[in-house]
Amino acid sequence: MRAPISVADFENELDATAKRMNKQTSELDVADCGCGTGSYISIVAPNVSTVVGVEPNAGMREQAAAKFARESLTNVTLKEASFDALPLEDDSVDNLMVTQVIHHLYDGENDFGPVRVALAEIARVLRPGGAFILQTQTPAQHVDGFWWAPIIPKAAATLAQRFPTVEWLEGACADAGFAGGCESVVPPEPLVNPVAYANLGGPLLETFRNADSTWALATDEELSEGLGKWREKLGSNAAEAARWFAEREDLRAQVGQTTTFIARM
Repeated sequence: MRAPISVADFENELDATAKRMNKQTSELDVADCGCGTGSYISIVAPNVSTVVGVEPNAGMREQAAAKFARESLTNVTLKEASFDALPLEDDSVDNLMVTQVIHHLYDGENDFGPVRVALAEIARVLRPGGAFILQTQTPAQHVDGFWWAPIIPKAAATLAQRFPTVEWLEGACADAGFAGGCESVVPPEPLVNPVAYANLGGPLLETFRNADSTWALATDEELSEGLGKWREKLGSNAAEAARWFAEREDLRAQVGQTTTFIARM
């Protein structure tokens, strides 16, 4: 259901980092923190020197290790750790990637303290001239960028507040020592596989809902009510449902669904 997005932006920044450091891209040392099953590592690893994947979840590490073995990626090391204490030496990596993870660091406070801790750790391990590459969402993108958000509006609003804004990230990165500037780009593709994403019956399927953690935040009552109304809309007037989907997609085209944010040392 999910595939790596904004890949070209990641690859372009790797090349730009190598140029800043007077290296070849093939000489870069890269880390992927919160790497999950290693989808981005599979793309990056063949083109760089080394990759360290940091992931606290044992099941995901096992899947990643099996994938890398199938792909004969011998330059990847997996480590168990979390963002508050990365298992990496000071000034040891050229690029550090984080994809769709930082909202999971939310501790219920609006100051995003755990994200500041993570940024300090990232700044510690990056070499001068290195870059932090983040794939995330803004609060507005989470509410307006997913066509199904109005089906479970309370859950969508709850998760939206766990994402810092781009402006907050810029300030926090400056505070953490990223002196090389920041930039951001909004990729056009959705987070979910485009074919599955456009399936209007998708929200009625558990496999579809498992692809976006928003659904897990819905209470049983909200989920039942929202899916009931959506099932009724699909059954009573499919053309109206399609028009509503198109309107929501027009909104996504305006705000985007995700943001790729880059901060440089």
